[in-house]
Amino acid sequence: MEANLEGKEQELEQLRMDCEHLKARLASAQADSVRERKEKLALRQRLSEAKQQLLQQAEYCTEMGAAACTLLWGASSSEDAVKAILGGDKALKFFSITGQTMESFVKSLDGDVKELDCDENQFVFALAGIVTNVAAIACGREFLVTYGRVLLDTILQLLGDLKPGQCTKLKVYGGGVGKAGGGSPGTHVESRGPGLPRGPGHGSVRVRSRQAHWLTRRVPSCACGGGGGVATRSLAGAVRLMLMSLYNVSINLKGLKYISESPGFIPLLWWLLSDPDAEVCLHVLRLVQSLVLEPEVSSRSAPELRGSLPLQRILAMAKSRNPHLQAVARELLEDLRAPERDL
Repeated sequence: MEANLEGKEQELEQLRMDCEHLKARLASAQADSVRERKEKLALRQRLSEAKQQLLQQAEYCTEMGAAACTLLWGASSSEDAVKAILGGDKALKFFSITGQTMESFVKSLDGDVKELDCDENQFVFALAGIVTNVAAIACGREFLVTYGRVLLDTILQLLGDLKPGQCTKLKVYGGGVGKAGGGSPGTHVESRGPGLPRGPGHGSVRVRSRQAHWLTRRVPSCACGGGGGVATRSLAGAVRLMLMSLYNVSINLKGLKYISESPGFIPLLWWLLSDPDAEVCLHVLRLVQSLVLEPEVSSRSAPELRGSLPLQRILAMAKSRNPHLQAVARELLEDLRAPERDL
């Protein structure tokens, strides 16, 4: 009995020791838990502060980008300024970032019409306006066709991603929208007539005078309605600017060939032509004119143009109450009927 009792006491002592050890471990674990909770709270606070700083930095960068690019957009209405921009060592990087920024902007919309930050709007519109103005002069078009093909591809892709007609209207101030060749304040006229060298086999072809469009006034800022024009947050402005830049590029023969050979380009034009926005349709018609007026391109595009031409839509535009749209639609119909054309 004594031996058994002694064994039990030893077991009890061992249990007491184990219990004390476990208590010590528990106290240590609890202390660690308290310390870790404090560390987590501190990390969460730091993360929250970092997120806030990142948001502030993003807002600052957007504001700075919007302001700088709006100023650059205004400056780019000067041919000398465009040449200076292209002559700098950051031109390639700038147009690469331009494409990435425009793509990010459109992707963030996810196909939905929603309120957009005014600075973000202004930033993207200014970038598109700069591209349009760069493409308004011969050396700018050559630069974009030679070094900016990724940007041109991005613009074509984004036009397909945007949903025409689902956005409210935005005034985009630029060159005239009347008949080509008329000229208007801020519009750089780039004539392509029979007397200008345009490549082999072009001398005897009737060519309509064409304009490259400058955008000399920016889209009004956040005040929306101030500054002499109506402005609402929308995608229509982005569509118009991208179409204007493509039209300017199309004045360059290599540029026209490149964009016309882009997969799905002609179906994209017909799709955009269904947009209820008159200015979007106007710029689409001008792009179609570029295809039709260039024999080297129209001969290759003729089967697809002939097979899918939305003639009734164009005929309806030729009777539009919008005088600019009506004039360009009638010009296009005249060009399509010309006996020299393979259409």
